[in-house]
Amino acid sequence: MRHLLIILACGGLLITGGCSQGTDTNGPKKHSRQTARLVETVTARTQDLGYTLERTGSLKARRRVKLFNQEEGRLLALHHYEGDAVNKDELLIQLDDRLLRAELDKARATRRQAEENRNRIKTLQSKRLASDDERLQAATNLLIAKAELELLQTRLEYTRIRAPFDGIVTERLAEPGDIAPKHTHLMTLIDPSTLVIRLELSELALAQLDTGTPVKVVIDALGDRQIAGRITRIYPTVDERTRLGRVEISLTEQAEGIREGQFSRVFLSTPARQRLTLPFNAIRRDKKGEYVYRVLENKAHKTRVHTGLRQSGLVEILDGLESGNQVIIRGFLSLKDGDIIEVLESGGKE
Repeated sequence: MRHLLIILACGGLLITGGCSQGTDTNGPKKHSRQTARLVETVTARTQDLGYTLERTGSLKARRRVKLFNQEEGRLLALHHYEGDAVNKDELLIQLDDRLLRAELDKARATRRQAEENRNRIKTLQSKRLASDDERLQAATNLLIAKAELELLQTRLEYTRIRAPFDGIVTERLAEPGDIAPKHTHLMTLIDPSTLVIRLELSELALAQLDTGTPVKVVIDALGDRQIAGRITRIYPTVDERTRLGRVEISLTEQAEGIREGQFSRVFLSTPARQRLTLPFNAIRRDKKGEYVYRVLENKAHKTRVHTGLRQSGLVEILDGLESGNQVIIRGFLSLKDGDIIEVLESGGKE
């Protein structure tokens, strides 16, 4: 029995050794092969592309003046109310001027006295009866009297406030009988022919616009009628945080019912010109910016691009590609730079 157990143990070792020889890890290995990624591509091409957009704003009068009094006193008259049209140089506000007129009469009398005294001294000096100092003093007194008279005449004019231009009264802030200290805001006047709309646009859009470019304006309060306008001013700076700049739109035609503060919609279009374009879904982004996958020798090559205008699902390519380049538009899942690709379908060819 003991000899039989020894024989069985040796047989088990032989069987185990035979199995290990059948699974030798030093045998030939199978080499893995990279599978081509299935993608869809499009051809970058140049075509006419314009820029059309809608922006909203409010009508503001560029020419506006707040009327303040430069002399204090009681208000005698304010001749107009809000909404009244006024003509240039029309009298709008009258202050009590009786004290100034009395001072003006006194200043006239002082000037006449100084002038007569100057003439008397000149006569005496011709007879060697007055000195040069007396003549100079008399001449100086006359100059002072003239200056005082001119000052009072100017102050008297300040009691009558006139319209600086043809316009419409938008604010009346005082009434006759009120005592107005100096520099009190009494009335506001605007020129309705100078109504403008100021809009904020991206720096990319600003680069495509010029002063004089025609636009269409729709004022919701007046219905769907389109009113002609044009770009009259493009501001020289862009906000460094938002990258937005400002343009000013003027109306080139007047419509009944237009008022300051009305909500307006402006439609701007840039002239169409040849631009290198791609579908918008071809553009990828990462921390470094925008890029595309360009197809070259059946491989995907990550290519940095600089984009411009976006219109109707297309994006302008300013830098990084040339017309005719094949670019991937579908099949991005897990796609990496240098991957082998197989094009299922190619779109965008002419």
